[in-house]
Amino acid sequence: MVYFKPKQEKIVVSSPVNIQFYLDYPLCSNLSVWKVDNLNSKLPHTISTGAKLGNPNDVSSWFQIMPIGGVLYH
Repeated sequence: MVYFKPKQEKIVVSSPVNIQFYLDYPLCSNLSVWKVDNLNSKLPHTISTGAKLGNPNDVSSWFQIMPIGGVLYH
């Protein structure tokens, strides 16, 4: 199961969201929010887990849903 924060019925294109997975395992509960690694580096960006949910100062944990090739999302 995946949760998007802020929680909305509809995800608007280009709106910032956090991506959090529900993990039913206590040892991994702090590893459920996505983040971008190497954000301020020339190294390739990778996606990992361990971000803090809803932190407006941590740009590495905010994502935008974007259309590719003119595809519309409803």
